[in-house]
Amino acid sequence: MRNKGKIASWNDDKGYGFITPLAGDNLKKKAAQKSSPFALLFALAFLFVIGISVATGALSSIVLVAYVTLSLITFVAYAIDKSAAKSGGWRTSEGTLQFLGLAGGWPGALIAQQTLRHKSKKTSFRTVFWVTVVMNCAALVWLHTASGRAFLDPLFGG
Repeated sequence: MRNKGKIASWNDDKGYGFITPLAGDNLKKKAAQKSSPFALLFALAFLFVIGISVATGALSSIVLVAYVTLSLITFVAYAIDKSAAKSGGWRTSEGTLQFLGLAGGWPGALIAQQTLRHKSKKTSFRTVFWVTVVMNCAALVWLHTASGRAFLDPLFGG
């Protein structure tokens, strides 16, 4: 992609300078607005699969309620942290955000990362985030097994 700009400053001694795009901040805004539809679809598809598991009797409805509730709480936690990051206020710890995702709020976290553009670029955070998603999904798969159901039944009277 080619853009036009004008030289904002030039340093002859060092042989480089800075260019200001003629489009101004529009380029920054367009770049910031990009989000991954795959990530949003993945989170929504996951919740849909949980709903199907509940509808077929493979999982207790409590599991769906827990995922949706934790996703909403996690989304709000990301929104609060994003607001604090902008205003210089008290931040939510990354450990708390990761724990909420691991506990089942990762669909809400993924949606927040894409829609709020928060915690979507820091590689170390994203790596741990995806590890927690895999761990959470593995636990969910286990809940679909006989031993997983035997674990859930006494808890929820199933």
